[in-house]
Amino acid sequence: LSPSSVNQTLHPGDTLKLQLCFMPSDTLSSSDSMEVTIGECAKFKYPLIGLGITPLIVASDANFGSISVGNSTSQKVKVQNVGKAPLTITTSSQLLDVTNTNFTFTDVGKLPLTILPGGFVFLNFTFHPTATGPFQSREDWGTDLPKPYAHQIKDTSQLLGYGVQAGLN
Repeated sequence: LSPSSVNQTLHPGDTLKLQLCFMPSDTLSSSDSMEVTIGECAKFKYPLIGLGITPLIVASDANFGSISVGNSTSQKVKVQNVGKAPLTITTSSQLLDVTNTNFTFTDVGKLPLTILPGGFVFLNFTFHPTATGPFQSREDWGTDLPKPYAHQIKDTSQLLGYGVQAGLN
């Protein structure tokens, strides 16, 4: 409450503005009250109710199947915000290629981007095998989620693909 204490006389037609700030520490409903005393005559109690909100990320995976060595294919990964506040996908997103450099996040230039509550985006990845065999990688989505909610649902995308000898797929 700003100001925190008011000792002011109001005359007919006067207005007194107060600023209330709600700074939740979690996503639960919170309640309190504000008491206004008018002289020594009357007290009024006003209920104050607030709900903390946060964005929440859910990211899909991509299986590129079998692709001839030297060729490439692209797929879209869906990134959703199932929370109640805007979600920012940041440039700290990282493609962790655990086997080789056979995957590329081709839409990295679109970052940072904001996804509104209930919204989603499709982002492109390319698989371009350099050898035969199975390959996997993972995109760790960098976000602006508060720490307690950062890894709550699914904030990574698994990428799978299989390189095959040309003419054998």
